[in-house]
Amino acid sequence: MSAHVTAKNAVESPGLGNTMRPDSWLWGALKPENLTESAEEEWMTEKSGASAYAYKVADVHMKLAEHCIKEWNKALEKVEENREEDQCQWEEEDQLAQEEEKRIWEEEEAMQLEAEAACNYKGNTINITLLDTHKQRQLLSASESLSSHSSSLELAQLMMDGRLAIKDEANQNEHMDDVG
Repeated sequence: MSAHVTAKNAVESPGLGNTMRPDSWLWGALKPENLTESAEEEWMTEKSGASAYAYKVADVHMKLAEHCIKEWNKALEKVEENREEDQCQWEEEDQLAQEEEKRIWEEEEAMQLEAEAACNYKGNTINITLLDTHKQRQLLSASESLSSHSSSLELAQLMMDGRLAIKDEANQNEHMDDVG
């Protein structure tokens, strides 16, 4: 109702100029069709014509507002759909990243197991934790060469040489401790 009053006041204001004259195109466009002569004369009087014009303008504004609300709701629905699609995409990307991280972790674990297997060939382990870093490097290179040898006899010989080297160093370390 306030929109109708506002529109009526706007119509009755002097700022509208020629649009309020009965011979203007806007006035003619807003005039109802099939009016009797007496009704047309009454409609064209300033008071009732301005009132009809104001109500017609208010009706147009109301329809425009309803249309804007519908379009706004459509836009909100589209935003919500896009948000849901983005959320699904983010979840999918997160899942792919987690799977990739898991795959990398499994590959690293497999590489670590392969390295341990190189040190633990056929149940014979070389304990390299008690040796200094120089001996550790020697034994690691020996274990790498173990995996490249195909003959089990050569492999056993290398393992024995490694154990003897470990025992010799351990004995030397004990002897040095006793002397020192």
